[in-house]
Amino acid sequence: MGDHDVPEELVAEFSTRARHIDEVTDRLIDTYVAGHGRRPSAATIMKLRAQATLSTRPEKTVHSLADLTAAWRNRATAVLGQDATGWARRVAANEQPLLLRADDIPLDVVRALGENVVAAVGEKRSTWRRWNLTAEAARQTMDYRFATTQDREAIVALVVDAAEAVSLRLTPFELASSPAAFRRPGRDLGLPAEELHYLLLPPAPRRRGPAFGAQS
Repeated sequence: MGDHDVPEELVAEFSTRARHIDEVTDRLIDTYVAGHGRRPSAATIMKLRAQATLSTRPEKTVHSLADLTAAWRNRATAVLGQDATGWARRVAANEQPLLLRADDIPLDVVRALGENVVAAVGEKRSTWRRWNLTAEAARQTMDYRFATTQDREAIVALVVDAAEAVSLRLTPFELASSPAAFRRPGRDLGLPAEELHYLLLPPAPRRRGPAFGAQS
């Protein structure tokens, strides 16, 4: 058992009330079966459980919060075999950061990061290449803690794709492809993504609606 695990013994120690209710409810159900020759319905079981809850309810006594807290601490210390306060501090401490997978990041967050990347790069450059977007995307996602390097690289690539989607491509598309015999080995058709130039895509013009009261 690790420091951050809650032992079953401690759970059971502070679940005596529920256990007593369950025990009395079971006895009431057995009595019902003996008297009626069948198991009670779900509605009847709920009534029997309510009866058990009332019959096992302890008499109310007034205690201060300090007294109650001290009693709970002593009970927990006895079960744990160590100081309950120190144990609780270790359990409550969240020293390990939450690790993310690539599919944990919603697409709307990816799109928002892509827009932020373009805005940040556009403040420094009039045009940019994919590697400019990649560097800024890596900086924008620096505070994210991913489970693996592959998860980080996948999110950075998605953010860069989102950034390109809101950028205007300046590099013209190739109108014709070279025959296979004239291509360099290992070179795909078209220019590599790193050689493409972009600039900020201008916002779409707003369409004017008809004037108020205008007739069609």
